[in-house]
Amino acid sequence: MQSFQSNMTQSTTPQHASEYSPREHFAFSNFTAAQLYEICLSIENADYDHQKDLGALEDRNKQLEVDLRSASVELQQYAEQIEKLRKEKARLTSDLVEATRRP
Repeated sequence: MQSFQSNMTQSTTPQHASEYSPREHFAFSNFTAAQLYEICLSIENADYDHQKDLGALEDRNKQLEVDLRSASVELQQYAEQIEKLRKEKARLTSDLVEATRRP
């Protein structure tokens, strides 16, 4: 634990700086191990939050799919009811026409 704490305060510059590109060397040499650790924790927390959000969105999507299927069934029932009413209207119209033709 003590070595970890001492590492946390030291720069993360490698012993052989040539192991990294100049850009990587610059990026790593400007942070202590503690700072890099905090950055990693922030990334992990953000990833966790995004995973939670994704889970909530997936749950919402499933609920919307259920609602859509239900609405589709309801719409089909309305269409069938409208068709029955059209047939009834046609029958009543035909009966009315027949009734007006009779003396």
